[in-house]
Amino acid sequence: MRADRAIAVHLENLARSGSSRPTCRQHGWSLQQALTAAALFRLHQQVPTPEQVADTDPDVLAAEMAKVQAAELLAASFTTWFLPWAATGILSAGSHAGQSTASARARAVALRALARELGAEPVEHTHEIPVPRPPTPVTAKVLNAAVHLIAERPSPNPARSRLGALLVVMLNYPSRPWELCRLTLDDLRVDVESKQIELAGPEGWIRLSRAQSQLVDDWLNVRQRLVDKLTGTAPKELWVAVRAHHADGHVRPAGLPLLPRGLERSYVTHTRNLNLELAAGMHGPLPAGRGGAPAPRLPLSMELLRRSILEDELSR
Repeated sequence: MRADRAIAVHLENLARSGSSRPTCRQHGWSLQQALTAAALFRLHQQVPTPEQVADTDPDVLAAEMAKVQAAELLAASFTTWFLPWAATGILSAGSHAGQSTASARARAVALRALARELGAEPVEHTHEIPVPRPPTPVTAKVLNAAVHLIAERPSPNPARSRLGALLVVMLNYPSRPWELCRLTLDDLRVDVESKQIELAGPEGWIRLSRAQSQLVDDWLNVRQRLVDKLTGTAPKELWVAVRAHHADGHVRPAGLPLLPRGLERSYVTHTRNLNLELAAGMHGPLPAGRGGAPAPRLPLSMELLRRSILEDELSR
């Protein structure tokens, strides 16, 4: 079977199986790099040099790519040179693009999936994969400092307001995304005497600090403005979208409840923005993390954040 046809069928099967759009794009990108490399090898009869990659006529390359067979991409003789060669970023436009650990793994995973689909021998990594960067050693102290940094200045946008409230909830009730999405307005109340907000936890009501209460209250006000623009019965879920977005082929307006995957994606996006501000010195530095190790940023994984807080509680 022609490689381009095998790749197209593989991507169609991925989409039908319910794989996410990012996964489909990642497989498409990885396999297109493999197809390009195989065509270049055919044209030059050797592992292509950077000069050959740059100088090959695009029309000639496209014609040769149409001749590549799927079996060529899955042969050990090809993957042995392709995987370490592609890991140098030689086929990527940016100077450092395509050189990450994630990119290297994506190429091997996509080729392995294609091999499995075609009944061929599985593709393995043929070169040393860089060790992933160790996770940020976040503790409750670090997270609490981040909460105070956000509370110190007006929120620049609704997403930052939601992130601040989300960090507060995670600090007091470390939960998975699906558990967080079950929280409703009924899981919050205001203490009459202290005027501070309390959060319903697994063992009773948890009183938030003043800074934490401020962030949650800010989010509740933002949330109310978003929900007021909807028609019909207002949702009671605590976490709602701050802007319209596409989901399952439909446009979901701002103010509708977030699903677990959407909540996690929004956390990653807006925590990355906060980390960039921390790196630029726009906020004060975060305190040292576990074992005195520097903690210059918050983790981009909600699961890592949850586990870090739980481990910190157990170590006290």
